[in-house]
Amino acid sequence: MANTDDLYLEFVASLKIDKINLDETLRQQPTLFNMVCDQVHEKYKLAEQAKLNVETVKAATCQTIREEALKAGSKVTEGSVDEKCNINTEYVNARMAYIDANSVFKKWSDLKDAFYMRHEELKEISRLTQAGFSTI
Repeated sequence: MANTDDLYLEFVASLKIDKINLDETLRQQPTLFNMVCDQVHEKYKLAEQAKLNVETVKAATCQTIREEALKAGSKVTEGSVDEKCNINTEYVNARMAYIDANSVFKKWSDLKDAFYMRHEELKEISRLTQAGFSTI
């Protein structure tokens, strides 16, 4: 199976409407739209999992920071715990992974919107063709 970037580019290429083979283009639209929707759902799931991981890493990191402060006998404020957490490598990496996953989700979501717009354009072309207007 193609990697997600290749798959995305294949779908982008298929946005082009072939007015010469309009019947085939019309037949393909629901399948292509459904396949893109499946990808959007998968990318959303991955983004949500990454978000959950950020929350989990943050909670564990903050707990560790508090425990270390307690062992050292020093007092910490929530602000200082957050500051230390925000520079923790594991937490930063989890946040970057979430940002990346969310970006991919949004990209696929935008592609879904483009396929919906393609659907609307196909309806209009079909209507014009049936009315006897040339769309080529």
